Amino acid sequence: MPVSFVTPAGTHASDCGYCKSEDSSHTYEDGRKVFVKSKKSKISYGMWAHQLSCQDYQDLIDHGWRRSGKYLYKPNLRKSCCPQYTIRLDATLFRPSKSHKKVVRRVARFLGGDWKPKEKNGTGEPEPENEEEMKDAPINDDAEDRRIEVEEFVPQVDLTEDILTVDTTTEGIPAAALSSAQNVANSSHRKASRKKVLAQGVSWWVVIQEAEGAAQGREHELQVTLTPSKFESDTFELYKKYQQAVHHDDPSRLTKKQYSGFLVDSPLSVEKIDELPRTEAGSDPLISGYGSFHQKYYLDGRLAAVAVLDILPRCVSSVYFMYDPEFSFLSPGVYGALREIAFTLNLSRLLPDLKYYYMGFYIHSCVKMRYKAQYHPSDLLDPVQFRWVPFDVCGPILDSHKFASFVEIRELEQSQSLGDQPPDQVDPFVPKTWTDGGAALGNTWTVPPDSITNQSLDELILFTQGKIIPLSRARNYSDRREELREYLAAVGLEIGGRMVV
Repeated sequence: MPVSFVTPAGTHASDCGYCKSEDSSHTYEDGRKVFVKSKKSKISYGMWAHQLSCQDYQDLIDHGWRRSGKYLYKPNLRKSCCPQYTIRLDATLFRPSKSHKKVVRRVARFLGGDWKPKEKNGTGEPEPENEEEMKDAPINDDAEDRRIEVEEFVPQVDLTEDILTVDTTTEGIPAAALSSAQNVANSSHRKASRKKVLAQGVSWWVVIQEAEGAAQGREHELQVTLTPSKFESDTFELYKKYQQAVHHDDPSRLTKKQYSGFLVDSPLSVEKIDELPRTEAGSDPLISGYGSFHQKYYLDGRLAAVAVLDILPRCVSSVYFMYDPEFSFLSPGVYGALREIAFTLNLSRLLPDLKYYYMGFYIHSCVKMRYKAQYHPSDLLDPVQFRWVPFDVCGPILDSHKFASFVEIRELEQSQSLGDQPPDQVDPFVPKTWTDGGAALGNTWTVPPDSITNQSLDELILFTQGKIIPLSRARNYSDRREELREYLAAVGLEIGGRMVV
């Protein structure tokens, strides 16, 4: 498994693309709620990744991180105006709604020649059947906003250095740190449970396959391919068309460099999976390994849509979805998400740990993001405990509080139902432990900075002067210790202990 190389970029603030207004959120000082206003009200900690193992990225997104190209960021939920919660779905438990089934049936009928869109309206586009169908929402909202933010606000770094040619001398680095990444990767493959998962039903995958199979010998043909992320002219042209029609981007800004930095360049390299199972004897495997991929939809030989996906040890993570606006009558954004869920479900038959579909971030105050929670049953990541909580539990809490630890609130409610006295705190939805010590979790920190010992900091692995060495052996780094302490706090000791800075 490749070693991860990253460059911390620190904390930065930017304009919010969701509420598009000054921040009127709050923070906590000495246990008191304090309201703040700032034009740049979206705050996050970031780092650039030269190279990133798929296991490291899996662990990072399970602690609130996400990537845009080669830039990784962790939002500050407590101080940002629109807190972003990581959302995922267990594909093996997916329950499609009536509207989801309707979209799949429409695609099947169109492919089979049994349905055609209504006449074009004044905009030149096919008329949607009803108002609801106009709300076709790919799993894109947070990615598009972050693309603009990275381009305009985040300091760029040179990622051209070939880190694969460094002297990998490891003298002085703890053996545990060197082996931890490989140990984590090995633990993700549980062959014993594979037969059990293979025997489970895959009804949603079958539904999708039957819908697309209706095209055989019929009026239209849909072909879906999966290739490692790379620049291809047809995808770039589709991207420009989509961005101008849907996001109203200035054509002059839609360059090859901008597109590549957003949706082609990835710190994840394709990592082969040992003894990758096949769907049936002699067939090709579903995937070539973990990494970043483009899933391309061809309708009658014409590129109609492209999904940008990260396939990781425990999930398929949706990065972006774009489509030709001429096919908007098929609700391609919704269909793409449904097909990605089915794809994840099919992968889980062969790789039991890989059963989750990640939809990026969810913002409860953003109405246009509410649709993500309609993919049932979805979970939100607790920003303090980093445990997954059913959305049905989180939703009512977020109706009243923008920022919350769902786990601690449930524990608090349970203790109160047993007759225990509530703790002495200002807001019962904000456990006092979050505000003590001035290093509250739920900011950008995975662990409080003041909890990182000098010994842990000394064991941080650096890449300097062509060599990989621990911080304790590095020269001229004394003025960067606090910066590196914040980096460790943001990524956590376990992950930070195996990545190279």
